[in-house]
Amino acid sequence: MNGFIAFMEKYFIPYAAKIGGQRHLVAIRDGFITTMPLMILGSFAVLINNFPIPAYQKFMNNLFGEGTWQAFGGNVWNGTFAILALLIAFTVAYNLAKSYDKDALSSGVVSVASFFTIGAIAPGADGVANTGGLGSTGLFLALIIALISTEIFTRLSGSPKLIINMPDGVPPAVSRSFAALFPAMITVSIFGLITAFFQAAGVTNLVISFYELVQEPFMGLANSLPAALILAFVSAFLWFFGLHGANIIDPFMQTINVPAIEANVKALEAGKELPYIVNKPFFDSFVNLGGTGATIGLIIAIFIVARKHKAYMTVSKLSAAPGLFNINEPM
Repeated sequence: MNGFIAFMEKYFIPYAAKIGGQRHLVAIRDGFITTMPLMILGSFAVLINNFPIPAYQKFMNNLFGEGTWQAFGGNVWNGTFAILALLIAFTVAYNLAKSYDKDALSSGVVSVASFFTIGAIAPGADGVANTGGLGSTGLFLALIIALISTEIFTRLSGSPKLIINMPDGVPPAVSRSFAALFPAMITVSIFGLITAFFQAAGVTNLVISFYELVQEPFMGLANSLPAALILAFVSAFLWFFGLHGANIIDPFMQTINVPAIEANVKALEAGKELPYIVNKPFFDSFVNLGGTGATIGLIIAIFIVARKHKAYMTVSKLSAAPGLFNINEPM
């Protein structure tokens, strides 16, 4: 056993630690965390509209009028899940540029512009714009565009030949906008050319095509018992060696979980069976009770059988409240 631990500490842990601190993965993780309040709000709005108790629905209809109170949830949805890909395009690019110590705000704006250039909003039937790409349908592609556009923009921003330097008396915001002018133009134009190439090849909607060919099969592959077992094992395995397993695999998990959660929400609204069982709520409710390793059971056991052990009781008291929210770093 000691030999195995020594082997893992020598050959595995250093690489796992590097992966956990890799700037692109950290940017993805932080970008999703930034949008978490809006996702929670959107989930509550859907729950309010679709709470599956007839008495509740009847009460709300009598109180506010049928169809009137549901408009609230629909409006909140439009400002949360319906623009999730757009938000991720900005937040991931912002955090990645920030890690390079570059103009994060301009990078986020350029990423959003690149996402629209690639076809986030596409022509729909009867001339009505198809905005489905702004939600979870375009999430994977928005994530990729955020990373690529930021890499291009930050590198171009480092070239003195492409920077317009303004006099000292010019306000900083104006100076930054002119400094980003040529790098932004080149970056967005690159994505415009890529989109034109695919359109010439017969791909009319790049976002939908990417979703059907890549994102949807990937989500289906992850929605299985073997995938759930592997993800649960990897997180605990990393913790065994002192690495924050959740932080390391969270960027991967979020790219799967967020579209799956939105797909489940849409299925709930339509009264259909939920298509994706393996997602973050599933892990939080049935796998990570109290945190990785289901340590809520350990806390309860200490309160029951180790009440006379002062050190154990102190740690358990500190860990009990966070453990209710699946936070077990104190433990």
